[in-house]
Amino acid sequence: MIYISKRNDRIGMRLYATIRTIYYCQSKNLNYRHVSLSDNKNEYKEYDKLFNFDKKYKTITNKKNLKKNKNIKNIGYKWGLLLKAENDDYKTKNFIKYRNSLINLYKKSNLYKNVYNTNQINICVHYRRGDCNNFNKTNGIKYQRRKRRYTPDNYINQIITKLNKYMKDLPINIHIHSDSTLNISNLIKCKHNFNIHTHFDNSAIESLNCMIQCDILFRYGLSSFSGVAAFYNTNVVISKIGNEFNDLYNYNNVYNFSKCGNILRKRSKKYKVMNKSI
Repeated sequence: MIYISKRNDRIGMRLYATIRTIYYCQSKNLNYRHVSLSDNKNEYKEYDKLFNFDKKYKTITNKKNLKKNKNIKNIGYKWGLLLKAENDDYKTKNFIKYRNSLINLYKKSNLYKNVYNTNQINICVHYRRGDCNNFNKTNGIKYQRRKRRYTPDNYINQIITKLNKYMKDLPINIHIHSDSTLNISNLIKCKHNFNIHTHFDNSAIESLNCMIQCDILFRYGLSSFSGVAAFYNTNVVISKIGNEFNDLYNYNNVYNFSKCGNILRKRSKKYKVMNKSI
């Protein structure tokens, strides 16, 4: 039997399901084959080149095989964010080794390039809106799914409050990424001395690269897009998510928003030492 991950939704869930499927097959000693992330959506071809899965895993290129071959089992839809699928223990040696192997594939891509060439601290904030904007007009599981992905207006003020407390004297750039245009001047209510950069016109792949490579990533809720960025980010990720989903995206460099003060304090001291040495 051959196991694959094939989904028809947006790139975040396609990437998330692929990552989960590969690790599941590896853990269970199952025969995994890779299906292009651009299957049924040609504009996603660049993600195949960026994440390089085909450099390590054999690929199924014949679409007829996907439809007719009874020996191919698609388990990509096994990984629903709201469903109680079995959880991976993200902090085991096996998972860390697996995660590092995919990060190395990403860094060896011909499309990989350093986003930030600066001595300043670059912080990314992901504001998931887009298809979640009208979550009040839905009901049932669609309502829950959209509500838990939707980033509330006040999130940026909660972040700035944390940064004012622990990192206010540092040269910080805050990059806000969203699939919608936000009125930042209306959203930000608290005083600060940070540089704010909006990236509402960036392509999704540009935003993903920025969030992967930033010094600190702030993410909210169940969004698989920022969840994938958290998987590939090797610096610091601060995640605010419902208590029932605390294990989701809980990698060894991910910290709960409510308990992140200590890590921000340590990072602040580290950055100050680095700045003195430059």
